[in-house]
Amino acid sequence: MVGTLVGCDGSTSSASNSNDATNSATIPTHVSSISGSSSSSGSSTPVQGPQPTNSATIPTHVSSSGGSSSSSGSLSPVPGPPPAFSNTIPDTPNSTLQGIYANSTILLADNYGISAGNIATTNDTGFAALHAAMIAGPSTIWHVIFSPGVYTYTNNRWLWGIQNVIVDAYGASFQCTTTDPNYQNAIPLNVNDFFDDGGNVPVPHSTFVNGYLINTANSGATSVTTSTASDAGIFSAGMRVLVYGYDQQQGGYPPNMRYFEEKTVSSVNASTGVVTFTKPLQYFYDSRWWDTTNYDGLGLSYGAPRILSLQRANYTRAQLIWIKGGNFLANSNTPTLDTLQLTGDIVIYEDVKGLSFNAGQSGQTLIISSNFTGDVSNGDKMIDSLLIQDSTLDPAPIAPNIAFSDCVGCNSLSIIRSTFYGNINLIAPRNLLISDSDIYPNPSTSYQGIGTAGGNPIWSVSIGNTRVYNTGSISYGFTNVATPGNSVTVGSVSGTTLQMTWNSTAVTVADQVDYGMTLTDTTAGCTGTVTGIYLTGGNTLNIAQTGCSSPRGGDTVEFYDVINKYDQGGNVIVGAQVPFWRGPPVLASP
Repeated sequence: MVGTLVGCDGSTSSASNSNDATNSATIPTHVSSISGSSSSSGSSTPVQGPQPTNSATIPTHVSSSGGSSSSSGSLSPVPGPPPAFSNTIPDTPNSTLQGIYANSTILLADNYGISAGNIATTNDTGFAALHAAMIAGPSTIWHVIFSPGVYTYTNNRWLWGIQNVIVDAYGASFQCTTTDPNYQNAIPLNVNDFFDDGGNVPVPHSTFVNGYLINTANSGATSVTTSTASDAGIFSAGMRVLVYGYDQQQGGYPPNMRYFEEKTVSSVNASTGVVTFTKPLQYFYDSRWWDTTNYDGLGLSYGAPRILSLQRANYTRAQLIWIKGGNFLANSNTPTLDTLQLTGDIVIYEDVKGLSFNAGQSGQTLIISSNFTGDVSNGDKMIDSLLIQDSTLDPAPIAPNIAFSDCVGCNSLSIIRSTFYGNINLIAPRNLLISDSDIYPNPSTSYQGIGTAGGNPIWSVSIGNTRVYNTGSISYGFTNVATPGNSVTVGSVSGTTLQMTWNSTAVTVADQVDYGMTLTDTTAGCTGTVTGIYLTGGNTLNIAQTGCSSPRGGDTVEFYDVINKYDQGGNVIVGAQVPFWRGPPVLASP
């Protein structure tokens, strides 16, 4: 059976599973689409062969395109508590990836002078040629096949700007060998992120963007209005954009915004400033949110709601990066720089090996049947959904205590049938689902199997059929902020709205509270639900609430980082028995 190949000069030829293909290039026998075929431009004969593992599938709660995801209901920070994350295990296959794979265009890395026997600088030339071929076809789904072997290179940006690519690398290893100690230049792959406008050159970069201010917009609205009407003219129909706001970190890079979503523009009116989208907004954006100036020394402000193009001259976010197979090695000169870090609307690591990953600035990242051993892996900022399924994370020897951490900027984190050697700790995704997984905390240093960060809100935690192994050191399977929770002293009140002078203490409170969170005024003896969080006069934090009718300045208010916890059943402490859950809040019914 044959498949259509595209040569390095743009010509097409047939290649088969025998050795009579053009330039003696052969398609590995394992290459097949999810439905058993891989083709160019939709018109080739299938290349058949066994699939190494069950192919990746997009979970039911994850959108197949457009960079947005949703649970069983709209997650919307409007007055009232947000609905809990879907308790359905996201493991149902669909045909989306089947179609993507079946309609891909094959490129053989060998045909571009990329070889496991080459020195790194020779492969740099080949990767540059491959990059030029792919970036010239932004609407094509490229399927790049690597022969087995170790590929070295010094330029790790060979996927920069590529819109749709499947990297088929079973039996192949990749190593960046640059002597540059800069993190982004030395890790296995680098495609930049949506705030970086430095282009396809090594870091450091000096050009960053934050987009354009928008007026207050409600969840469910189909448009936003730019604060300066003419700014809308920057955008055009069909353009992918990011709507975002609410700074919850006040520093570090990239900026960490609590609310964000990718949208596609359907129309623009530069006279009125109205930018209309193909789908409604998931979240509420309040123009009164604070704007942190000179964020991380960039000279730009972040926090107030903005709209940012994801399709610019110096940065266009990938629509799909799908890595199948491949072993990603640490930098040969700086071995601590070992992190696999890619961004895109959809990023998939399937059957991948590496030391660690950092998932962020993406629509969805799916880690399927992969093994990351050697360092701690993280979920980073502004990622809509992260799925870790049928995978193993082992941080030893570099970081033997925590296998997975962070995810403070994740809308949802789902962990399914996976194994962690080290605990899952200091995490704060807005929705956490763990099912049928095994967690082996460090026997001498770990307090719990799963622990939240404590300083950021989590809408829901749902855990079921999960085993935490205790050899005597841990006290709980899961912990969040302990009784009595986080605490704040009210500065003053306006009606029933709690107020504080905008200083470092108020900033911390703004990072901790969220719409829909329950506040307990221990002084007044009442509880309220947060309905608004905003700044007035540039110096007063306001937390609007309903339910507590008589708060006063000086009152002590307490609250927990987790809004809802769900025990799905089947959770077990293996070994020395301790409680699985530490409360409060109390467990809710699934």
